[in-house]
Formats: sequence, C-alpha cells, structure tokens
Amino acid sequence: MEAANRVDLEIIASCRRLAEYPLMGVKRQDVTSRPVRFWTVQRFPNYVLVYRPDTIPLQIVAVLHSKRNLKAVLERRSW
Repeated sequence: MEAANRVDLEIIASCRRLAEYPLMGVKRQDVTSRPVRFWTVQRFPNYVLVYRPDTIPLQIVAVLHSKRNLKAVLERRSW
C-alpha cells in the first residue's frame, strides 16, 4: 500500500508540473497523430502520462504502464 501511495503522489506531482509547463512532454507520431504529448514519470519510469497540452485545465488522457502497447490502447479510446 505504501508503494502504491508513493507512485500516486509522484503521478500527481508530475501532473502539476505538466500543468505549469505543458510543453515538457514529447509528441509521439509513432504512437498517435492526435494532439497529445507523452511524459514518463521520472521516479517511476514504468508509468507514462498521455495528456493534451492545449487544454485548460490540462487534460490527462491516460496514465499507462510503459510495457503496454501504447498505440493499441490509445486507438481503442474514445476521444
């Protein structure tokens, strides 16, 4: 439980940083042509945030484990 809380807190901290600096993430044209960016959670690099940098407030589209097929997961999502 404590480990999960640490991951949660770091994801929330990453979201706050991205809200302040939304262009920090990278575009991944190999994954999607949608207007989203990707950010790897620094302390827990197995987690990737997918977000829309042009929205206010910042819209987190997905929090995904990096071992998943990001392209397939995002293609199944309704936008």
